[in-house]
Amino acid sequence: MTRNLSVLRHVETIRLDSRRLDDLYRHLGRSRADDLLCAGMETLVRCLSQIERDQNAVQPDLLVQTAAELESTAEQIGLPLLRRVARNLQDAATCGDTVAIMAVCARLSRVGHQSLSAFWNSDGRAG
Repeated sequence: MTRNLSVLRHVETIRLDSRRLDDLYRHLGRSRADDLLCAGMETLVRCLSQIERDQNAVQPDLLVQTAAELESTAEQIGLPLLRRVARNLQDAATCGDTVAIMAVCARLSRVGHQSLSAFWNSDGRAG
């Protein structure tokens, strides 16, 4: 018996919110904005790692809490797609939908790692 398998390619365009980054640098100055962005990147890495550990846990409230922190940080440093996917995880975890949680966690991992790469490749600056 021959089976046909579909290969799904997950390609999402990661964009930095250049206006948000410009505002940070304008209002905080270069040094403080750089510090905030570095701290934000550390928070993103920590949250993504925590979500990967907690996605199979029986306590969805842990996912909601970590995803909320991730959403807030992504908003603060100008990563709108990551913010939106973190919000999706909060919604799925609040509903207790295990299948949706797993799907959104997989997407969050992809988008999160792509966002980190995009941010570092751009040097985190809008201009």
